[in-house]
Amino acid sequence: MTEPGWDKETIAQSASLKQKLEDFDFTFLLGVFQSIFGLTEPLFQVLQSKTVDIKKCQDRIMSTLSALKATRTDETFSRIYDDTVKAVGDPVPRRKRRRCGWDDLEQGFNQHQQGDEETVVSFRRL
Repeated sequence: MTEPGWDKETIAQSASLKQKLEDFDFTFLLGVFQSIFGLTEPLFQVLQSKTVDIKKCQDRIMSTLSALKATRTDETFSRIYDDTVKAVGDPVPRRKRRRCGWDDLEQGFNQHQQGDEETVVSFRRL
């Protein structure tokens, strides 16, 4: 993919960003954080103000906690999930990757060496 006037690095970065924005997990978490930060922003403003009223801070903390607890429902999850499906489609199941350790690398190396010996032996037979 080439576009006139754009260098390869910019095109690669934009393609990577597009891929990330189309990722279901990433978009779903954006929705979750948008919901949380929308509720915590007023608290942040009160706590960061130059004149701090302790009673006002306590009230804002309690109301924020109540609002956060109220959003921890299946309905909220379903709404965010459905919004994400509308935006990027259904989630694609990911293939589980097996973790490799040093033993796996050593075993693979040993198998590779054995394969080389068999190749040499087969050429000698010719």
